Amino acid sequence: MVTRNDFEDFTLRILNTWGVGKKGKNNGVLIGISAGYRMMRIQNGYGIQKILSDDETKQIIDSYFLPSFKEGDMYDGTLKGLMALMEKLK
Repeated sequence: MVTRNDFEDFTLRILNTWGVGKKGKNNGVLIGISAGYRMMRIQNGYGIQKILSDDETKQIIDSYFLPSFKEGDMYDGTLKGLMALMEKLK
């Protein structure tokens, strides 16, 4: 069984391994979605946490991604969530 901590560790490993964000700034954002495990995580690099906190990413997930996901529309939820993230980071 995959736990929430397992999923968070996995997304953090991907963020670091892929080198998401600008080199030396640690400002990447990775969105991990697993429909099968019903888990989602927005993983922030340390350099972006001043702009986008974990609490803010949770609010974006709850307000923009999940309502459409619950209706079975992963595409719409992902689009709305990405738009909210881009607006916040603009």
